Amino acid sequence: MKKKDFMKKLLYFMKDYKKESVLAPLFKMLEAFFELFVPLVVASIIDDGIVPKDSEHIIRMCLLLDMFYYRTVFCGKVCCWSGNRDSL
Repeated sequence: MKKKDFMKKLLYFMKDYKKESVLAPLFKMLEAFFELFVPLVVASIIDDGIVPKDSEHIIRMCLLLDMFYYRTVFCGKVCCWSGNRDSL
């Protein structure tokens, strides 16, 4: 079977799952994006908050970490939901 024929057949079977086929990779990418910023925020907490003893910066960055955490969990749940919907 040629690649072109295989892709046509694959797209035929995926026509009912267009939304999920886009949502799962998109939200997985967003989840990875949020996860990659965590070390940068922690470094900022250490360098700009703990060393100069700036408690306001520490609190602000911890709230940012908290926001990243909840958005990462949300993106992961949406990704799992749309991935599971595709496989059912």
